[in-house]
Amino acid sequence: MATRLEAGGYAHREMDPHDRRRVLIHASPTGVRHAFSLFDDLYAAAADMYTAYRERDLRMLMGLIRAYRTLITDHTAVLNAEATADSRETRVR
Repeated sequence: MATRLEAGGYAHREMDPHDRRRVLIHASPTGVRHAFSLFDDLYAAAADMYTAYRERDLRMLMGLIRAYRTLITDHTAVLNAEATADSRETRVR
């Protein structure tokens, strides 16, 4: 994969100065432009879609998204706490 990216001019390799077993792959300016251009149509469509909604609807939608984000964050914290508790129980046994 790295060879293809390099051959296409999308990236270049560099040896890690701290670990000679490791190779770092950096995107080239051409690669960055190409990667971001893949989303140009999506950005334009999203902007068009945004204009179809009234300000009141957008505020309501943002409130819903914030509420879902809080819900997901809280649920993730519960799952992480349960996993940590399970891990402690396993070590004690």
